[in-house]
Amino acid sequence: MVNYFPKDITLADGPMKQTIISNFCTTALTPEVIADLLKLYPDADPRQSIFLTLICSKSDVRSNFSPFMSAGTKGEENRYLKTHSIKLLVPQNVACYANEFQVDCDIARLSEEIITLILEELTTLKQGNLYGVTMNNLSSQKKLEENINTFTKEKLLIHYASQQNFCKSKTQGYPETCKIMQQSMRAFQKAFSRFRLLNVESLLAKDIDSFKEKQAICTKNISAEDYDHMFCEIMGRTDEGLDPFITRIYTELLRYQLFSTYYTSHLWNKDLAEMSDASYYEFIRIKDFQKNLMPTINTTLKQLADLQNTYPLHIGMLAYQEELLRLRDKYLSKLVAPFYSVFYKLQNVQIKS
Repeated sequence: MVNYFPKDITLADGPMKQTIISNFCTTALTPEVIADLLKLYPDADPRQSIFLTLICSKSDVRSNFSPFMSAGTKGEENRYLKTHSIKLLVPQNVACYANEFQVDCDIARLSEEIITLILEELTTLKQGNLYGVTMNNLSSQKKLEENINTFTKEKLLIHYASQQNFCKSKTQGYPETCKIMQQSMRAFQKAFSRFRLLNVESLLAKDIDSFKEKQAICTKNISAEDYDHMFCEIMGRTDEGLDPFITRIYTELLRYQLFSTYYTSHLWNKDLAEMSDASYYEFIRIKDFQKNLMPTINTTLKQLADLQNTYPLHIGMLAYQEELLRLRDKYLSKLVAPFYSVFYKLQNVQIKS
C-alpha cells in the first residue's frame, strides 16, 4: 500500500499534538486510503472504526464517519455509540478535555484507555451473545423466555423440529435449566447497563422478529458503504462462529496500531538527550502497551472460543440431567417398589431353602 501519511510534521509544529492527530485522521479517511484498504481487507472500513471515531472526535473529519458511529440516545436505532466525549469516556485525562488536543494531553495514555475500553465492552457484549442474549428488552419474563426458546431451538437445536417451549412445555420443558439461563442473561443485562461507550439497546433487537429482520441485512455486500459491520460482526453472522467478531477486534487493533506507530514516529528522536521527558514517557508507554496488548487479546479470544464450544454442552447436559430426573420421578419410581418386593420374596425363598 502507498504510504499516504505526511512526513513533514515535527514536534515544533503547534499545536503539536492536534496537528499530528488531525493529519492522521484526515489521511486515514481519504478516498484513496479507504479504497486501497478495502481491497485488502473488505471488513476494515475505517468509517466504521470505533477507535478512529473517538480519536478523531476533535478533528475536521468527524463528519466523514458512518452514521452507525453516531452518538445516539438510549435505544436510538442504528446509532451504536453512547457518546464521543473524551471527558465521559476517559475522565482521568483532564488535560485532554479541551476542543483541541493540547501539548500536555497524554495521548499515549488516552489512546491506550480508548482501545482498552473498546475491547472490554466488545468482548463483554460478545460473551453475552454467546450466552444467548439477542434482545434488548429482557425485563419481562415473557421476553426472557422467548429469547431462550429461540436460542435453544436455533443454536442448540433443542426442539428444533417441534413447537415445544423450552421453559414451559409440560411434556418436554426444562424449567430448572431455563432458570439458570435466565440468571445468566439478567446478569449480562446489568453488565450492559454499565457500559460507557456502546449503545447496547441499539445494537440488540427489540424482539425476535426485529432481530431476524436485521440479521438478514448481513447477507449484503460486505464492502458496501452502508453495510452494518458492528451489528453483523458482533450479533448477526453467528453461523460463522467467532470469525466475524475476531475480524472486528483485529480491525480496531489495526487502527490503534496504525495510530500509535504514526504518533510515536513524531515522538522518537535518535538522540535521547534531545527528547523531552514527556515525549520519552509517552514513547515508552506506547511501546510497552503494544508489547502486552496482543498476548492479552489472544488469550481473551481463546477464552471466548472455549465458551462458544462449552456453553452449549453445559446447557445440553443440564437439560439431559433434568430429563433423567423426570424419567426417574415419572416412571422408574413406580417400578422400584414392585421390583424390591419381588426381590425380597425371592430372597426369602432362597433363605428358607
